[in-house]
Amino acid sequence: YVQQSQAGGGSPILRGFEANKVLIVLDGVRMNNAIYRNGHLQNIITIDNAILERMEVIFGPSAVMYGSDALGGVLNLRTIDPKVTRFTNDSTTLSTNWYSRYATANSAFTGHVDFVRGGKTVGSVTSFTVSKFGDPRAGKNLPDLGMDAEGVGVTIPDLWYRNQYVARVNGDDIVVQSDDPFFQQGTDYGRWFQRGYFQIDFLQKLKIQKTDDLSHTLNFQFSTSSNIQRYDKLTEEKNGLPKFAEWYYGPQTRTFLSYRAESTRKKKMKDFSNITFAFQKINEDRVQRKLNAAARGRNFEDVYVLNFTTDFKKYLDENERHKLLYGTDIAYNYVRSKADEFDISTGTTFNTRITRYGNDGNSMTTLAAYANYSAQNEAKTFRFIAGARYTYANVTASYRSAPGIDSLQYDQLSPIGISAGSPTAAVGFAFSPKSKWSVKGSFSTGFRVPNVDDFSKIRSKSGYVTVPNPDLKSEYALNTEFSAGKTFEWGGRENDPASKLNISAVYYNTLLLDAIVRKEWELPNGSTILNVDGSEDRVIANVNAAKAKINGYSLSTALELNEKFFFNFDINFIKGRYTEGFGLNDSQFEDLDELPLSHIPPTHGSVGIGYQWSSPAEDMEWKKFRSEFSIQFNGRKHVNDYDPSSGNSDNLNQAIPDYGTPAWRTLNFRTSYQFSRGFGINFAIENIADLHYRTFASGLSAPGRNFVITLRGTL
Repeated sequence: YVQQSQAGGGSPILRGFEANKVLIVLDGVRMNNAIYRNGHLQNIITIDNAILERMEVIFGPSAVMYGSDALGGVLNLRTIDPKVTRFTNDSTTLSTNWYSRYATANSAFTGHVDFVRGGKTVGSVTSFTVSKFGDPRAGKNLPDLGMDAEGVGVTIPDLWYRNQYVARVNGDDIVVQSDDPFFQQGTDYGRWFQRGYFQIDFLQKLKIQKTDDLSHTLNFQFSTSSNIQRYDKLTEEKNGLPKFAEWYYGPQTRTFLSYRAESTRKKKMKDFSNITFAFQKINEDRVQRKLNAAARGRNFEDVYVLNFTTDFKKYLDENERHKLLYGTDIAYNYVRSKADEFDISTGTTFNTRITRYGNDGNSMTTLAAYANYSAQNEAKTFRFIAGARYTYANVTASYRSAPGIDSLQYDQLSPIGISAGSPTAAVGFAFSPKSKWSVKGSFSTGFRVPNVDDFSKIRSKSGYVTVPNPDLKSEYALNTEFSAGKTFEWGGRENDPASKLNISAVYYNTLLLDAIVRKEWELPNGSTILNVDGSEDRVIANVNAAKAKINGYSLSTALELNEKFFFNFDINFIKGRYTEGFGLNDSQFEDLDELPLSHIPPTHGSVGIGYQWSSPAEDMEWKKFRSEFSIQFNGRKHVNDYDPSSGNSDNLNQAIPDYGTPAWRTLNFRTSYQFSRGFGINFAIENIADLHYRTFASGLSAPGRNFVITLRGTL
């Protein structure tokens, strides 16, 4: 599931876990850094999907292999790897791949080109992508939401329309009534780059392999964007007028550099090793200014990350039935946090704003080691897996005397920090008999070490201010999972492939212990009120004061009537509840009512039917056609199923009052035709009925009817 609060965003949700509880791995390197926060994250947009070779979604806690943050699961992304030709008869290969895409709902244009060159011992991949996204237009057909308990028709709130926006005219903020309430524009300053946003992505990979058993890969990636308007904030109102004249993220910039050495040795049994060094620098800025205010508040965060990982794979027998994986993982994060107030009239800068994190530096160091053993029987129908991991983490925040910081009194205790050791383990099996059944089961533990954002963030929102808590501990998850699937085949002749039906089901149950939630707190001097930017805010902090349970199941079917017609269907159900207490073993948990857990999406799924055809393999003018109609559907998220706590991060204020988020379904059509090996076209119509709807927890309405055309080619 994906949540959006602005057009330049996309926060993945796996099994009710989001943001810093979902681990993103890119080319073997952790993307989650020390300021990945609870709530919603847009960082995944800095990964260029145009150059991805594959994406693996691993559900459930995966702490043994991947470490902290993998509570909901792992998104493992791999970009295209360079190839060398020493294993073929070719001396040098060169291919150029390109595509160009345009979408009408947000006037989006994307252009991409990559060059893949393979030499005898040196291969390279060069990729360049430019994207320009306009402000999205919502659907114009309003949903029928029925009647409320008093017999009054339920309608979508004014917040779902863009009735007014702020323009800057002759040095003044002007509130303008919108001509088109379905056009979800940000702040209008009359400059083209303020409409939506643009993004540039570059990748350069170089692979050197002079021997059969050793290769070296250098990987450089760079991504940057324009400012990204925070749409949900720009639609907030106070006394009938927009609360903010400006609220945007500064350019989201990510620099990535890694070196990977891979070795393969074969004596009696195979040994594989992988050693990776990586450096990342992430810029994350927030800028906001209230309506008619002269001061523009600015927060600047720079994150520097060093990673060193070793992974080894060793077969323990000549038949490769017993395998041992083991390795180490070391990471160091340094966070530099700055803030100021910029007077847009005079150009004067004032250092009176409280920094988001410690103003004298913040760091996070993790050290980990793991081992994983797997075995299978001679027929390879049964497989057993067991593993363990231990991680040690240290997080610190330093403060120096400064306006705002002095009132917190943390500069007198600086530096403050937390240390945590986290053991985890997992065991599982997979049984695949020749009857084409597949049965899998597992029990695993996961964890998430508090990072700099959990531990030292200072943030004012809705009358509350979050302050650091030096007593924070790790969160733990206990997960049980069971799945079963069966493939049926019938028919099939010499020139008529057999029909196939695959049915699968998955059930999972996760218990989260010492879950981090926000609770009322005291400053070192005992004060419970703090003045932030002129307002008296109630002090709260992240504490380990809850236990939660999530359970759900999913069903899916895939039918291939023959090589041309296909049908697929999937549906997902999930439920999450939590209770608040004061510790892992607090007896109060047994007497407290269960509350709805944040980030739990409503029932959702899809159904599709399609047709595909390809020319015979011997046809040198190789052609391929595919077409599919699909329905995406979501159930209603009732208002009583939202987390009622003050720390709620599901944007309940963006839903329909006393109702929640309505159910919705969209009809979509996609088709593609490959004219030749070197050129193809894709065409799609999304949300054909032009329905106005919002996905759960999103801060803007989904695009209306959207025509998308893509041209692809290879030279």
